[in-house]
Amino acid sequence: MNMQDVLFILENEEKRKDFILRLKKAGEISEEFKAIRNAMSSLRVNKPPREVNQTTILRHAFQYCDGIEAFQNFRLVSKSWKLAVETTNFYAPCVHSILVQLAENFGQGEFPIIYHKLLQNLKSNPSRIWFNSSLLSNNFNSIAKLVCKNMKGLKSISLNNNFDDIGAEIYEKFIIEFLPNSKNTLCALRVPKLFLPNVCFPNLTELTVADLNISFDIFKTQFAQILKNLPDLKVFHIELFESTTPSILNYVISNYAEQCLVSYDRITQFPVKIICNTFDGLVDHCEFKFCLEYAEILIDSEEPDETNWNNFKNNIYDFSKLKGIHFCDHEIFEAMKESDFHKPETNIYSHCLKTFYSIWPNRIKFLKSHGIQILNWSEFNSKQEELSKNLKWTFHLG
Repeated sequence: MNMQDVLFILENEEKRKDFILRLKKAGEISEEFKAIRNAMSSLRVNKPPREVNQTTILRHAFQYCDGIEAFQNFRLVSKSWKLAVETTNFYAPCVHSILVQLAENFGQGEFPIIYHKLLQNLKSNPSRIWFNSSLLSNNFNSIAKLVCKNMKGLKSISLNNNFDDIGAEIYEKFIIEFLPNSKNTLCALRVPKLFLPNVCFPNLTELTVADLNISFDIFKTQFAQILKNLPDLKVFHIELFESTTPSILNYVISNYAEQCLVSYDRITQFPVKIICNTFDGLVDHCEFKFCLEYAEILIDSEEPDETNWNNFKNNIYDFSKLKGIHFCDHEIFEAMKESDFHKPETNIYSHCLKTFYSIWPNRIKFLKSHGIQILNWSEFNSKQEELSKNLKWTFHLG
């Protein structure tokens, strides 16, 4: 019997069952059984594959497992598994779910060691740490101590917190203790308000602030300190402006107009070069029309919107620097390509866009006659990088 015959018997279910039955009949003291036992021992069939205890392979597998389960169960299998678990960077669970679980199960008490180690081992980029649940707010001091002790060397951190419930002073103390742990590795940071410790973050390129609901004096102090401590800053992103004071708005416009690059969410108070808005929003609310170079215009393909179009058309010379427009249908979230305006058969929504195709070719012709290009999404998106090339850093608003 050659190798192929032996493999065929082992791989074929019926043959394998027959072989096992014959082996049982032969008995444990038979020469046949002893020969097979010796062969299996020689081939280490009774031992787990060597790969089972290779930490590199184990770490690759473990990173996709639940970190809590790994520390509670996998870590107990053997020394090699323990080493692999304690040196694996886990994708799950997220930081927030771990903290909520701790607050729910242990409150103000001492947290089990596995949670300390798990927080150290999370693949925490980005680390989204939210303190705005009541469980975490009520246990903030103990949770904050745990986070500061174990979460270090992070590349991205997103802090979301209702610090009014905790107290601004306590929250700022946490920021001062926590962020310096990643001062040399941090590349992106989101904080709920404009406050950072007076520490240099040499690699931080993107700072996001939720809002500017602070006094003008605090803003000036913090803003100057941040610009000094973030030498590689590229994007200063401010999300909300509802509560921002006029003095802060005027200060930014007066001193950093050149850095005002892009506005999302129809924010129109700044001299931005790129904006996302509607025709009526541009005409009625945009305060710095002469600065605008590119716009994403939200349209409804099924509505002529004659009034707002005519209003924009009559004010076209106010937008003296406008070079390109990207159109997006805000009802179907469809990015409109120039071919869509001329070839209805190419658009899957053409059956309901008769009004759109009857009016838009003339509008496109008008825009192009004023030197305004119709941009697809990729072309429009590239303008942000293009315009920021000669600027050390830029404001992103909204």
